[in-house]
Amino acid sequence: MTKFFIIALLAFSFSSQASELLCNIPGLKEARKPIQSKKFSFCFFFTSANEGTTTATSTDPEAISVYFSSGKAQPEFLYELPYSGTESIIEDAFLVTGRESERIAVIHSSDAPSTFEIAGRLYDVTVFDTSGKRPELDFSANKFFDGGGDLSGPNGNITYRYPYKTREKVISALHSPIYSAASEAPVSAIVTNKAFLYLEPSSREISKTYLIQGDVLSVEDATAGWCNVRYRGKSKSIIKWMHCEFLEPVEPNR
Repeated sequence: MTKFFIIALLAFSFSSQASELLCNIPGLKEARKPIQSKKFSFCFFFTSANEGTTTATSTDPEAISVYFSSGKAQPEFLYELPYSGTESIIEDAFLVTGRESERIAVIHSSDAPSTFEIAGRLYDVTVFDTSGKRPELDFSANKFFDGGGDLSGPNGNITYRYPYKTREKVISALHSPIYSAASEAPVSAIVTNKAFLYLEPSSREISKTYLIQGDVLSVEDATAGWCNVRYRGKSKSIIKWMHCEFLEPVEPNR
């Protein structure tokens, strides 16, 4: 058992060292240590916005771009993380595995621009599918996570918190049935607490309508912690938005 553990540890160490050596491109400054999937090495570099390469003459804050490589090939540019014109960092980057899938998730944050009404930092989550011959952007996942930050009301109280700031929250969301509402089909859910409904996925678009604990509804779509729901009342159906945190998916046989 001990021998097996040591061999596994050495294999992981060699793999990590190989990825770090591979992610060494002259002129590009590393934004985060590389990570390794089954097929690819993923590298993260500071780059000039919208170019994927650095320029010494640029005075704007740098963007962060994702590169990838398979085998010993030179890393290729894959994707520039959302750029807001401010300093940014990668909060975390990690593998998310399923029964027949493997994805890379990147949690990225930046200083909120002065024109944004955000209390704190601006967050976004980017997901890549690694099952093909080359990694691809997972559009369904990126639509689901979108981006945002905490918002406060006139009295200073937080009215909305962007929910996907940690690895645990992202992995839990990807494995949640509600994720399917954004990529596949509506999902039945039950309201866990009194929750107001909103005209749009924005804390500033609150309506006078609310649902109470025990109400059952259909989640039609989801993005950035907001769920678009359809509730069938006694006289008519209501279609509005609410915070996903107040919903619990209903088991099929419930």
